[in-house]
Amino acid sequence: MQTHELFRAKSNLRRSRVLGVILLLSVAILRDTTLCHEQGAFGVVSAFSIMPVRRMTVSSVHHHPRNGLGGTCSRTSFQLKSTTDPKVESTPLSLETNFPQASYDPEDWNAYEEAIQELIKSRRFLSLKGKNKSTEDIQIVSDWLLQNRRPLIPIHLPLLTTPTPVMNNVQGKENDDSIFTQLQEQRNRYIEKTKLTKSQYEMISRAISYLGDNCAKQIGRLQNSPQQDGAPVITPTEVVRPLTVGWEKMLEAGMAFRGNSLSTYLYALSSDLDSESNNILAGQVATFHDLLCEPNEKTVSVRIKSLVARGDALGAEQVLTMLDSNDSNKNGLGDVKKLRTYQPLLKLYCSLGADTTQSVLRLYKRMKAESTVLFDAETYIMVLAAIAKHGYFFQGAPPIEGAVGLGYPVASGPELFDVIVQEMADDILEINSDCAQQLTNSLFEGQNQQKKSDLEDPNGQLAKEGELVASRVAINSKTALCPRTGIRLRLIILEKLQRKQVHDGLLKMAAAQYEEFVIKLKTKHKQMKNDVLDPEYGARELSLFSQWLDEREGEPFTAIVDGANVGYFGHFSVHYSQIEGMVRKLEAMGENPLVVMPVKYVAPSFMVSSRFQQKQKPEELESMQRLLDEGKIYQVPAKCLDDYYWMLASVSDQTTSRNGADIDVSPNNKDGRFPGLRPMVITNDQMRDHHLDLIERRLFRRWCSCHIVNYDFASYEEDEWLERNIMFTSMDFFSNEIQSNPSSSESTDDNSGKVWHFPVSDWEDVNERFCIRIPR
Repeated sequence: MQTHELFRAKSNLRRSRVLGVILLLSVAILRDTTLCHEQGAFGVVSAFSIMPVRRMTVSSVHHHPRNGLGGTCSRTSFQLKSTTDPKVESTPLSLETNFPQASYDPEDWNAYEEAIQELIKSRRFLSLKGKNKSTEDIQIVSDWLLQNRRPLIPIHLPLLTTPTPVMNNVQGKENDDSIFTQLQEQRNRYIEKTKLTKSQYEMISRAISYLGDNCAKQIGRLQNSPQQDGAPVITPTEVVRPLTVGWEKMLEAGMAFRGNSLSTYLYALSSDLDSESNNILAGQVATFHDLLCEPNEKTVSVRIKSLVARGDALGAEQVLTMLDSNDSNKNGLGDVKKLRTYQPLLKLYCSLGADTTQSVLRLYKRMKAESTVLFDAETYIMVLAAIAKHGYFFQGAPPIEGAVGLGYPVASGPELFDVIVQEMADDILEINSDCAQQLTNSLFEGQNQQKKSDLEDPNGQLAKEGELVASRVAINSKTALCPRTGIRLRLIILEKLQRKQVHDGLLKMAAAQYEEFVIKLKTKHKQMKNDVLDPEYGARELSLFSQWLDEREGEPFTAIVDGANVGYFGHFSVHYSQIEGMVRKLEAMGENPLVVMPVKYVAPSFMVSSRFQQKQKPEELESMQRLLDEGKIYQVPAKCLDDYYWMLASVSDQTTSRNGADIDVSPNNKDGRFPGLRPMVITNDQMRDHHLDLIERRLFRRWCSCHIVNYDFASYEEDEWLERNIMFTSMDFFSNEIQSNPSSSESTDDNSGKVWHFPVSDWEDVNERFCIRIPR
């Protein structure tokens, strides 16, 4: 009789003798409770330390929670204790014995059993039968897949017991220590024990792989399709339960899955990494993937998160060290380091006591050195709060060990706070209210104060000297004064190099916009499919405009008018009465305006929509011609976006016309001119063009703050050509980004201390800031 037939027969016999089995088990435990430690709990292997550990009781009725911890062995319960020692072996029970093996977790097994029974009936699985596979093969494979026993064959894969196995197998290199060798030995033991044929083994392997595919598809449907009202709530944790059993069976059989299959398992398990069991199992899959295939950012991040979930900070650090090694860089691992790679470990350090502050600062510095790690506001605040809550930012605080060695000028105190926040300000523009509250609480905790600043009231009183300020404040929009500290916020302008960056970014945007326009044009007009259009046209035309601004003689332009925006204001057609009215108003204010106008609107008639053609009235044609004769209109060529032209005009040096002169207007000028940088841009455009990501966000915000002026026209009753009042909204009086200023408005000495102001994205009033002043 074949082994599998013998097994089925004896399994049926054992099920009919449950009471006898329980009696034998009780006697065995009473006789020698140390047996479970020596052999791994009734022959279940304990050498594979990273498998999920579950508590199992003698009773078949009461089940303990999944993933229990500990290593006890008593008359009523025992628990497997994991070990990292690859030498730990256990002698598997023979199929001839009546001693029961440990069962899987009931919920996991039930989910797995249901999934496998459905899978083996599927057309995909049955199609594996082929010429060399019989119905008997299907039955044998099904029987082995549906054995509710923990591994019959000890899992001995030592490389999986270390958090940072050497990745010397990326190219499939085999040696005595390779995972390929260990899997082959495991596979040989499995086949020798089970007597499965090569064909049957292949079918089992495919089934376990298909199990991952099915779970991944269910996760995809769960994420993309909202559950119907009244239907049972299905969570990702329930969907991936079958993989817990399937994964252990895969390792038991020594299966070397392809990268796609492992990625599928990882995708499904990563859908709910907040679940402890999923997190641990996902870490195992990721480690296995990195041994068999080339590691990637996803697998490395999951491994670190899994290690951190088990409190293994050292193991997570070792994985990061592996990424820093020369061998890792040669294998292309240097590019996998992202914010989410480091974040779990950083969160762990930040959540611990004062003695881990050194680790917080060290890991933060390491992350800052990586060009591929892009910080967000929440991560900066997490670091600041972790240091603040232990009082290290206050005067007289003990030094943080190793801080100076990391390159910081000081090891504690307000100056250390300034250095880290300045790094944040160079990278981040604003925070949210949760960040503000988190940092507020940590600062007061670090000063041993119970009272927390009220972030709901922005109208606090002027703080006393030496008082800690962590407050919500409403900055005066006319004076830029802070009510809590009395300091004045600054308008941070674009520096010369930054103006050039904006200029060059606009040229790239023009090129991208024209390329997109060509694609749409050819798609819409199929007869143009084979036409050759100049891809450099958009950027070249904008460059010619830039050159014209730089070389033209005469008075420099001090106001750039978005002609189409002003012409359409309040209407569905272009009104030159408004365009000329804006020009005359600006001239009366002492400005030299230039109207940037798409060429299509500088014509007797033009299409304003697909169905409406506007014909200019005689007075409109006269107005248009007057502006052209005066040189007040620049016509933007067809197929080019006019936005880029008036944006570029605002950062142009206008070298010849300026002749080195400063054309900016001071707030207290004697002529009563509108104060601010020149040229200013007159527009109500919301600047939502999708190519603006080609300009760095900070530079774009500074450009808007310094140059944009909004407007509004008074309504008219009968004659739109009569002079109308035009109201202007000034450019920002202070910058909408994180900034610091000396704590005394009269002082420019950095040693006097700094006051920080943070824009908060979810506070409605744009003039409100989160203010911090640490006493010196």
